[in-house]
Amino acid sequence: MDVPSYSHQPHSFAGKRSDAVVTGASAGLVALAVVLAAPVVVSCLEAFTVAVPDIAGQEGAGFVNPRVFSGFVSSLPTLVLIAFLSALLATPASRLLAAKPGLILVALLPMLVLPSYLAYAALDQLREPGSWLGNIVLHAKAPAWSDDPGYWPVFASKVQAVFGLALWSWPIACALQTFARMQIGQSVFDALAMERLRRVDRSLLRLRIELPGFLLSAAAVLLVILGSAVPLHLANVPTQTQQIWLALQSGGSVQAWRSSIALLTVTLAAAIVVVVFVQRSTSSTWDLRAMSRYFKRPWERHVFLLMIALLAVVSAVPVFSMVYRYIRATHHFDHVVPNAMNDLARPALTSFIIGLVSAGVVVLIFVLCAVVSLRAESRLRVIVLGALTLLVWTSCVPGVLVGAGVGQQWGRFAAAMGYPGWMDQAQIVLAHIGRFGAVGALAGWIGGLRTSREERESLMLDSAGLSVRWVPLWLGSRIGSVIVVFLVVLTLSFHEIESAVMLTAPGLSSYPSQMLQLLHVFKWETLSVGVLLATLGSIVLVLVGICLVRARPIRRRL
Repeated sequence: MDVPSYSHQPHSFAGKRSDAVVTGASAGLVALAVVLAAPVVVSCLEAFTVAVPDIAGQEGAGFVNPRVFSGFVSSLPTLVLIAFLSALLATPASRLLAAKPGLILVALLPMLVLPSYLAYAALDQLREPGSWLGNIVLHAKAPAWSDDPGYWPVFASKVQAVFGLALWSWPIACALQTFARMQIGQSVFDALAMERLRRVDRSLLRLRIELPGFLLSAAAVLLVILGSAVPLHLANVPTQTQQIWLALQSGGSVQAWRSSIALLTVTLAAAIVVVVFVQRSTSSTWDLRAMSRYFKRPWERHVFLLMIALLAVVSAVPVFSMVYRYIRATHHFDHVVPNAMNDLARPALTSFIIGLVSAGVVVLIFVLCAVVSLRAESRLRVIVLGALTLLVWTSCVPGVLVGAGVGQQWGRFAAAMGYPGWMDQAQIVLAHIGRFGAVGALAGWIGGLRTSREERESLMLDSAGLSVRWVPLWLGSRIGSVIVVFLVVLTLSFHEIESAVMLTAPGLSSYPSQMLQLLHVFKWETLSVGVLLATLGSIVLVLVGICLVRARPIRRRL
């Protein structure tokens, strides 16, 4: 009996024609990218079409305000030092995470639970008047090369800002160094082990292999710190972003937008580099065991894990020390906590709801990017890569510019609608999505591209080729990534201060803006209670996320 033969061509996720779901996902992603980037682009273009008087008062003669650039050159060495120190702190942790990527939430814990605006303020107690370090700094004589009697307090403030922001930003460098190390194949380390080299020469060669990832992480931290205005403002370290922020608040928005064109160009170039790097790196095979050469003995892995834990503790200790000190010094502790809860309950609830909505939309961006990267055809993929670049660029733009652009453009829409009550919260949500949309976009794009061919074909067979079926199946296998993206964006949105200073309405008080106000008026008791509650809440959320991610393989085995 002849057995009939069937010509079976396995379904491919990159077929010649995308189905309606993929087309809709691409259109939605492009629309979201345009909506998020439009406020910044339109505000910048409008600034070049308006004639404004320059500093001398001559109409139309001025192009930019030179005072906006005054702090850029002087603060650049400080910013570079922060980036280098952050990348150096991240090196031991990234070696462990390259072999154990599931520990990424542990590495991100300091940045998630420690707000950037407290990175400096928490260390300020070390040199306050009356302490031994504060007395040394206050009474020290000025060096021979300076006639300023306040030279050493200013210098101590800069050192404090460097270490505080380095301890806050090292998880960013850690994540990028981990991503770069995972591109190094096991064959590279095998060949290095076979070479007859001295121990010092082998270590130097290994450092040379890792140098691109180190420089990439330092550049990313430099970009983040360059676009951060509030923490360095508290430390009295002038930056270009800080000068732009002050110009926006003083009414010079046109010259501020004009002066930001160089910074916007740099961030656009950085976004293009990030997208190209991600697209090229995902074309190679990741070897999660490539870092096994770092751990020749079992105890070495535990040492690296201990170093990560110590960094996390060192990052959080100043905050908890500040909390303990001011609460202990309070004689009426039973009155301070209820009063602080009454003052901060509504702002905290508002920020938490805004964070939930923002995280939900970013997860949607994650899904859209994953769907497009899995099945989009080549022409459609090019268009979506442009949208991905826009999303990354909007996240790289300084938060004060994102907030100012959203407030300026969507404020007109709110005025046309009669200023509805929900518009203030909607603007903050839109700014937060723009600030952190790249987290979901890059995670979804990488997750889709890293899906193996065997898994794609298995999903197609299980779903009969229907996108309505294989999308939930794929998301079910990536539930850990969804949880991580949601929690990261939720905590970052809760502590977001850069855009909040430009968008918070007089009748709407967000948690970060309330905390910043407490810092300015030195209400340390209320501030300490707020920091304690927010930090403990963030830690609980992160621990729940870690438990959910760790429990996923157990359920799969069952």
